[in-house]
Amino acid sequence: MIVITTTSAEAFDEETRSRFVQLSMNESIEQTRIILSQQRHQHSLSGVLEKAESEEIKRLHHHAQRMLKPLAVVNPFVEHLTYPSERLIHRREQRKYLSLINSIALLHQYQREIKTAKRGEIEIEYVEVELSDIALANELAEEILGKAMDELAPPVRGMFEAIREACKRRAEELKIKACDVQLTRREIRETTAWSDWQVRMYCQKLVEMEYLWAIQAVNGKPSVYQLASDAESEVQSLRGLTGVDELKTRLKDAAKEKAASR
Repeated sequence: MIVITTTSAEAFDEETRSRFVQLSMNESIEQTRIILSQQRHQHSLSGVLEKAESEEIKRLHHHAQRMLKPLAVVNPFVEHLTYPSERLIHRREQRKYLSLINSIALLHQYQREIKTAKRGEIEIEYVEVELSDIALANELAEEILGKAMDELAPPVRGMFEAIREACKRRAEELKIKACDVQLTRREIRETTAWSDWQVRMYCQKLVEMEYLWAIQAVNGKPSVYQLASDAESEVQSLRGLTGVDELKTRLKDAAKEKAASR
């Protein structure tokens, strides 16, 4: 299932975000420049040819998808896999990880032996997961599933990074700490080129999560924001996945234990 939503309050809810593999828009000024440049390029001869090539590639992919058989996928290594368990959200995130491994294996079905299994009247055809599937899944999971480890939604994280960079630049000019710099919403809008609605909503969330302090207005002056800390705020990475080398070691140890018990 694919769900497309605008940037709304629901996008900030961690529980809601955990239900999907989230793909968010890059709202930076640099990305806008890249998009505008690409739009101009599309009207050149090279751009027209590239569009035709792209359509051909999409047709090829559609044909390849139609060739895939609805086979079951069996993971013979699943008992040796691990996943982070520190947070409640990981109960749902592990399903995504296992599905990612299965999807990679399914896409390679024409390079795999199709096996059959029968229990009573039920018979299934399946392909097995290989170590290369897990290696690729681990690589992709860091980028795709690792975003779920961030307590901030991607657009809010982007706003915070932009504010932090602005505070650093101002701090260097004034010879003060970055956390002592105060910015109004107008200054943040000018720095990020984002709308007033975005700045108000995202700053409110950053204050609630204690990434920013909001200093209330007095004597008719506008409210200002400042960093809650000078410390770098790093997104928690996806730690705890079993690497292929470690998996091979576990398989060898399991084989030795099995042989010794005979």
